[in-house]
Amino acid sequence: AAEFRELVSQYQGRGSYDCVIAFSGGKDSATVAWKVREAGLRPLLVTYGQLLWSRVGQRNLDRVCAAGFDVLYWRVDQAISRRLARRFFIERGHPKQHYDAGVNAVPLITAVKFGIPLVFYAEHGESFYGGNVLSEESRRTRNLSEVLENQIGDNPHNWAGNGVSDRDLYLYIYPPREDIERVGVKAYYWSYFFPWDIYENAKAM
Repeated sequence: AAEFRELVSQYQGRGSYDCVIAFSGGKDSATVAWKVREAGLRPLLVTYGQLLWSRVGQRNLDRVCAAGFDVLYWRVDQAISRRLARRFFIERGHPKQHYDAGVNAVPLITAVKFGIPLVFYAEHGESFYGGNVLSEESRRTRNLSEVLENQIGDNPHNWAGNGVSDRDLYLYIYPPREDIERVGVKAYYWSYFFPWDIYENAKAM
């Protein structure tokens, strides 16, 4: 908690928003949003727009907006998303591979575009659900190599072709390193700073 308070002191009040939160609308990212606000930070919640919404998912997102949060919803090109989903289902049995890339990239793209250096993702999946943890530091801060290896399984730069251009893939690719460094963007896992319990998150939300 002391490490988190020190982090907060570095970023609080520096702009219109203090941080970006990778936000799906589910119980875990919503828990992070509420706790960040309770800590005195003003977050911008950033959501990657998937192909299909359930009624419950839409309701959850609407309720969070109504509770006093700003949500930036990136509604991606649905034709490109369908094309990639079909391709990856046929080639790899994984129609959501591009979704995995989008939910990882869009918060950092937003942080760079809006000049917001602090980003929070919910939990470090490899620590909690199994996977290859590349380094102890990656439990705390977002490691791009680990994300590409464990969560996406491919570099989206490779997906151009078959009617998909490099420009079509913009929202699936991490910002260039020089842009990240220029803004000073650093992405952290909330689960590093505080105990993580998905059941407690569900009850709270």
